[in-house]
Amino acid sequence: MRRLRMLGIVLVPVVMLAGLANPALAQEPESLPLAAQGPYGVGVLTMEFVDEDQQGRELYVMIWYPADAGRSSYLMPEYDATPDKSGAPYPLILYSHYMGGNASNTLGAGPHLASYGFVVVSADHNDNPPWPNLIHRPLDILYMLGQFSTLDEGSLTGMMDTNMVGVTGYSSGGTTALMVNGTRVDPVYHVAMCAEEELDDWTCHYWDDIIAYREQYGPVTAGELWPPTADERIRAVVPIAPCYASLYGTRGLATATVPTLLIGNTADTLCDYERDAVFIHEHLGATDNYLLSLIGVDHLQPGEDKNVQAIYNHFTTAFFGYYLQGHEDYADFLTAEYVGQFEDLAWSAVEDQQD
Repeated sequence: MRRLRMLGIVLVPVVMLAGLANPALAQEPESLPLAAQGPYGVGVLTMEFVDEDQQGRELYVMIWYPADAGRSSYLMPEYDATPDKSGAPYPLILYSHYMGGNASNTLGAGPHLASYGFVVVSADHNDNPPWPNLIHRPLDILYMLGQFSTLDEGSLTGMMDTNMVGVTGYSSGGTTALMVNGTRVDPVYHVAMCAEEELDDWTCHYWDDIIAYREQYGPVTAGELWPPTADERIRAVVPIAPCYASLYGTRGLATATVPTLLIGNTADTLCDYERDAVFIHEHLGATDNYLLSLIGVDHLQPGEDKNVQAIYNHFTTAFFGYYLQGHEDYADFLTAEYVGQFEDLAWSAVEDQQD
């Protein structure tokens, strides 16, 4: 049986806590084939938008795309490279960064997915202060989808299939991905959970402010689920190490409809594995609902660890490739049989791994 080993310790920046990674998760290159660069060169562009419906919110955006760039790679994309339109239009992936991050913080997923024939768009969420972004982040995703759906000039015209859209992100970005798959906030459940001593995070401390801020974007009826922030063009989501499952409860999670691959770290001390990833997986309403568990890994910035990043990139590519590109053979990677080759991965929930 292959064993994956993760090397090193990474400090998570800004408001994220430092996570010490247990020894786990290294891989032989051939064991995760979709972690290698794909067949396309990679280009990158930057753009700026102003969302007037969000009080003139400014969004700085990075876009990675398949390119005619002979020397480029997903590690060194070429700025403003000539787009490769041989396979266009390509599915669109919208990425949401971790709390306090920025558009470039895609854990390598932006350029990596572009090398496999996706256009990846990531925007700064401007997480200062953090609590308004519980409302802004999913609206940012829907705004970007709207903007790129109507793009009719520039080198990227005709490059994106905005009817085949995926969303992914890490930590708070994983929460953002979850909020656009049909999941809805259940304020009754959240308030009840905040009253319990074991739940003590910023969503509880700022809840009154969050409620007041949310009402700027439409009425919220007391005792009822918040309206969804979803779009039928979003067809697959990959929330990685998502937080704040108490926001949704069983009622809010049951409304999810989009195929979802959750990736959870079993030793996560910030976004609790059992309370967040496992709870979400067990109650999510989506028919296609999977959980990949990374055993012995804490909450860290995996973009700084190439081994962990390779795992995320391989499975994200497989999931989006299957659901958005129609690669039927990628289904083989999304099975307990395949994941069972590795002692430090599980295609299911894992018990008693946090101590």
